[in-house]
Amino acid sequence: MAADCDGNFVASLRPQFLSSPGHPTFYGEDLHCTTHLTSSDTSKVIEFTFIDFDLEDSQNCQKDALVVYDGVDGGQRLMQHACGGNWAWPHFPEKVRSTGHVITVVFITDSELGDGFRGYNLSYKIVDPEPHLIFIAAPDEGEIHTIHRTNAVNFGIFPEGIRYPKAVDYDPLEGYLYYTDTGARNVGRYNIEETTTEILHTKQIGDPFGLRVDVVNRLLYWTDSLLRTVSVSNLEGTKRATIVDRRSGLGFLGAIVVEPDRGYIYFTDWGDSAKILQASGDGSSLTTLVDERISSPQGLAIDLDTRRLYWTDAFLDTLNAYNIELGLRADILELREKDPSAITLDSGAFFITDDEFGAIELISRVPGGGQLRVFIGSIREPRGISLRPMKIDNIDPYQCPQEYCTGQDGLCLPKPNNAHTCKQVLPIIGSPGCPSDIHVILPATTATWREPSVTSPERYTVTSTRTHSPGQSFPTEITSVSYIYEDILGNKAFCNFTVTVSDGDSLLNNTRQVDPNEPDEYLFIYLAPFALFPLFILILLIIKRRKTPRGDPSIHGAVNTYSSPPDYQYAVFSNQSDATLAISGSNVRYQAETNPVANTVDENAPGYDDDPKKVPLDEKDDVEMSLPPGFNSWDGQ
Repeated sequence: MAADCDGNFVASLRPQFLSSPGHPTFYGEDLHCTTHLTSSDTSKVIEFTFIDFDLEDSQNCQKDALVVYDGVDGGQRLMQHACGGNWAWPHFPEKVRSTGHVITVVFITDSELGDGFRGYNLSYKIVDPEPHLIFIAAPDEGEIHTIHRTNAVNFGIFPEGIRYPKAVDYDPLEGYLYYTDTGARNVGRYNIEETTTEILHTKQIGDPFGLRVDVVNRLLYWTDSLLRTVSVSNLEGTKRATIVDRRSGLGFLGAIVVEPDRGYIYFTDWGDSAKILQASGDGSSLTTLVDERISSPQGLAIDLDTRRLYWTDAFLDTLNAYNIELGLRADILELREKDPSAITLDSGAFFITDDEFGAIELISRVPGGGQLRVFIGSIREPRGISLRPMKIDNIDPYQCPQEYCTGQDGLCLPKPNNAHTCKQVLPIIGSPGCPSDIHVILPATTATWREPSVTSPERYTVTSTRTHSPGQSFPTEITSVSYIYEDILGNKAFCNFTVTVSDGDSLLNNTRQVDPNEPDEYLFIYLAPFALFPLFILILLIIKRRKTPRGDPSIHGAVNTYSSPPDYQYAVFSNQSDATLAISGSNVRYQAETNPVANTVDENAPGYDDDPKKVPLDEKDDVEMSLPPGFNSWDGQ
């Protein structure tokens, strides 16, 4: 609809249009049009997007101008104030979203018609509000500030053990706040709801400068200005890779942002040859985007709707932009008497940290639409800053869900053109591999095995720790044996098996269950010993029957102790029965007797052994002994 100047319109879920009088032809002079857009649902807010914008240019928009307020009248927050070339690249088109259910649009022209300008055309609709939080790392305070975007309410967060936080970002999907700590030299995360801290990375950490969560692909990227590296890990911190290192010839690496749907990352180099760089999500295809009129690019932000990068230059004190699709650069604003560091943005404003004044400065995303003003102050040396919605219910992954690398122990890293890389990061257990479970049958208690061979896919040094060593003795029970292999980045591989020491019967109870899907020949191998066992018992009975004579197998003789030698004991045998008896004492002497006399030994009896065999025994041992030649049984006590 064309504005006849003033108007009140109701916004709905269906997009509607608002334009200047006469659009797309020229607008007139001496206009002062005030239009109120009100949401049909007070629980929703209004969002509009400029389709066309062409106004006369003038200093500070003194001639023709479009002014947008967040609320009913001009006393509410100024959201946009634009004219002429101010809405040319890099500021057009922009999305504007209210914080309440009313937006006021004011269109003003002067008495000079000029050369003729089309005016503006925009679409508007209602959307769900997005409560946003701004997170600010304050190194000098050892604190992370959390600020509500709409009302600037500030409350502190103190992750356990944090010393000097420099970068911060929030994952609205799981509610974790990620941060770098240059004092403790680690990368960690903090669960805001549960108020718990988890340290993710401690190895190969020098001066972690920038950090960004890839909310879509569930990855964490960070830079290290001391080691001159870009690293990436999964959000749990169990898999990590260095994707850009000092071999790239870069200087001090700073802020980093991600473009997850297109598979790119962007980061700054504030070394001697300062630049803005682009790389694929796996670190490949490293490209310099900006390397002129740039000195110390500390802060970096990205607008995924307009595909534009914004950065702050701490030496030149400027705010700059780069159109990714067009490859064009624009200098937006001079930040005089400021010390800009980090930057973040939403649809309506930039938020810039000011180290010198200890404040967060806010400015409309349309130059000339308002002065840089303090959003919140009294923060000593604010550095890292991130603006995120408080909660996201679900996210549709783009081209690189981690399921692509399931079973490969790798990180799924996005690349352009819907491609991805499964980067192997964990140490690889080669040949010999991890041992199978080991069974030891008593009386043996020692277990031995070949230790696994391990290599690193990145040729890093791998160290190992183990709970037990091959060749050692194990208790009569089931013992878990573990090997842990770790490279210099903290990537770990594990080898686990058990050693069971028991008798044979116990092992039978632990025989593995047969898989019904296994081939029949394997089933036969497992069941054959049980099927042959009755046949084995039958054979033993037949052999015993043949060896054992008929008659009473009991012992009719007695054991007599003689004085010479006093440490010998003599056994008297009355028949040819087999026996295995408990033996005790230091020596045992055997003697044959075919015509026994109770409690006596007949030395004249046939078969008397003048040189009985002497068998030394350990006291209280139970043993089985073979019989001397000519004897079928023996007895001793």
